[in-house]
Amino acid sequence: LEARIRADNADAPEETQQALLVQTRAATANELRGRLSALRNEQPELASLVTAEPLATREIIATAARLRATFVEYLVTEHQLLIWTILPDGKIASAQVEISRDALRDKARAVQNKMNTLTASDLERDPALRAHLEELHQTIVAPIERQLPRNPTALVYVIPHDALHLVPFAALVDKNGRYVLEKHTLVYAPSAAVLRYTDAKKQRVVSAPRP
Repeated sequence: LEARIRADNADAPEETQQALLVQTRAATANELRGRLSALRNEQPELASLVTAEPLATREIIATAARLRATFVEYLVTEHQLLIWTILPDGKIASAQVEISRDALRDKARAVQNKMNTLTASDLERDPALRAHLEELHQTIVAPIERQLPRNPTALVYVIPHDALHLVPFAALVDKNGRYVLEKHTLVYAPSAAVLRYTDAKKQRVVSAPRP
């Protein structure tokens, strides 16, 4: 639309073009909001793929209890990393790590770049990668480790944010040299809100002969 407006008004003053572009953006945004609103009413799960509606605290607690899982939710801000843990019994704890968004992105990128340059056989032996994994563990897992379940088969839902989507949580290494995967069973979710739909899906019969 913007390209067409620029082409159709190529001879018009720049101010006129900008005014038309602003009007077009506003009208398009209103149309999209209307479509999304209608979609939320007709197919809420499909709408959640566009933008997840935040859950109230009581709903998150209820979801954690239903799944018998611990939720670990991250929020990367400009100067801090905020972490919440929600336990199956309803207890909520929080932690605050003093690290900038840029520094956290650098750490995540360093791990990703290093892993992409190594062969599978070298992944475990490379000292530089090991140091990166230990450093990231200290930053994003150690602050909430006391809240995590002691049972290695208990589910831990990781809900990353920003650069943390690039982090291989299972491969992070604690100060005793143990991988997170050795201590916890991890599940990833884009948000706590999408988990509201899993219960209904669990009950759905996909195939009558083999439900």
